[in-house]
Amino acid sequence: MREARRAEEEGRASSVSAYVSDALARQRRADELAELIEEMVAEHGEPTAADRSWARCALGLE
Repeated sequence: MREARRAEEEGRASSVSAYVSDALARQRRADELAELIEEMVAEHGEPTAADRSWARCALGLE
């Protein structure tokens, strides 16, 4: 709660309730993404080194 109050005081959140609501929404999205990745790995297996290399290039990280 301390962080939520600080965020409100600093103007990063309109209220403690809004801060908590945003945090819960971010967590829900993270949980959904983790579930999607688990399903993809279950269906297609772990990404290979070539897959990871392609992804890094596609994201402009290399």
